[in-house]
Order: sequence, then structure tokens, then C-alpha cells
Amino acid sequence: MEKEFKNAANEPALHKKTPGVCIMRKNAVVLLTSLYIVSLFTGCADNNMENTVLKAPEVVSNDDLPGNIETTWTCVYFGSYPTCEISSGEFSAVDDYAVSDGDIIYDPELYSELEAAQWEDDEAAIKGEKYRRIRCENDQEKNREQHYKWNDDGYHYFRYEPIKWRVIEVESDEAVLMADRQLDCAAYNETAKGVFWEDCTLRSFLNGYV
Repeated sequence: MEKEFKNAANEPALHKKTPGVCIMRKNAVVLLTSLYIVSLFTGCADNNMENTVLKAPEVVSNDDLPGNIETTWTCVYFGSYPTCEISSGEFSAVDDYAVSDGDIIYDPELYSELEAAQWEDDEAAIKGEKYRRIRCENDQEKNREQHYKWNDDGYHYFRYEPIKWRVIEVESDEAVLMADRQLDCAAYNETAKGVFWEDCTLRSFLNGYV
């Protein structure tokens, strides 16, 4: 069970990919996904959270459920990430078992608009929606088993979606959040060699160096 809070525009908040961790204070948010800090910003009111009561998970016994435990989460929505792929037709980049409702939009007309859009730093906006285009230029990353399958050399298009966060701990004026679904993944280092954390390509990627 979940107690869900909608975003500032009071639009339906979508369940998209994420684990991450977030440490929230009254006037600042440090947002991490998986292992790293993505941004530090103020003004939680923009995310409709200043009046939200954040609570730790409520765990009660329930003999009707596996493990005999029922957990109720408080959830909030803020931030966004390009997680919903736009497809022109047949889709085979992800195995069916790993696809959830809302992960893919089959829309040939929108796909054509994205192909013809004016892109800046691989981002564009169409009818108020923000999109990002991505393509794989590393042949070693293509068609890896149990990974996203890059079946061509062209761009794949993704729409930014709200990120859903679960409150996992509250202490004083801080709350630790964990994103509801995995947001992204990357190799620890682009080349197979012994390397310390301070020199690995993952650290550079997470901190925006590359």
C-alpha cells in the first residue's frame, strides 16, 4: 500500500524507473540515484512538498500476504528523467518480462516529429513535453544479454517522466527517500582494468565530467 502525493501541477504521477536515494531537508534536497549526487536545489514548494507530512514506512502483520507483513509507504513525486521510450512500431530493445505499463509509447506520428525536431544537446521539446535522444556508439554495448538491445545505429527517443520516491526513514527535519524504480545504469569503468573509484569512468559520469 502507498500514500501517494501528486506533483505541483496536480497531474497524475506516473510510476517510472528509479532506485536512488534522496536525503531531504526543509529547504534543500540532495538527490541521488543509485550511487551518486545528481543535483542540489532549493524551493521544495515547487514540488508541492512543503505541506506534505513525510512518514517512515508503516509495517503491520497481515497473514494474508507472503511473509505475513504489510508495508504502507508514503510517496512523493519530484524531478524527472527520460524513461518512457517513443516507438514508431515494433519494439524489441527490451525483453517483454522487463517492460511495465507506460514504459513504451507506440506513436509513429510523434516518432516522426522527434526525428524532424530541432535538437540541442540531444534534448528537444514538443507540445510542452521534454524529450531526450540517445544512441549507442560503442559496439561492445550493443545486444548484450539481459541489457537494453541497441539494434541499430540511429537515435532512440525518450520522454521525461516524473520520478516517484518512497520515504524509507524520517529523523528530525530530514527524510531519506528511495526511488521506486531503477533510473539508469552504467559500467564501473569503460575499460576492463584495475582502477580505483577516484579514477573510474562511472565517477566522472555521475559527477558530470563527461
